[in-house]
Amino acid sequence: MKVLTYHNIDKAPKGAKLKTLYVKPSQLERQISWLKRLGYAFGRSDDLRLAFTTKDRKVEDSPNPFEINWW
Repeated sequence: MKVLTYHNIDKAPKGAKLKTLYVKPSQLERQISWLKRLGYAFGRSDDLRLAFTTKDRKVEDSPNPFEINWW
């Protein structure tokens, strides 16, 4: 299971000191499309928790499970 975390999904505001912590929604869409073309599947945090706390292993059934989080 791979987890990709984003700090901010939005255009960096003027004066932002750490503009690299922002990803525009259009950039995120391109990144997700690219990962899907590579065969990655996406799940939610609830799916991840179920995969590791119960015998329900739906997330692990994918050859390339992937999750995206943001703060």
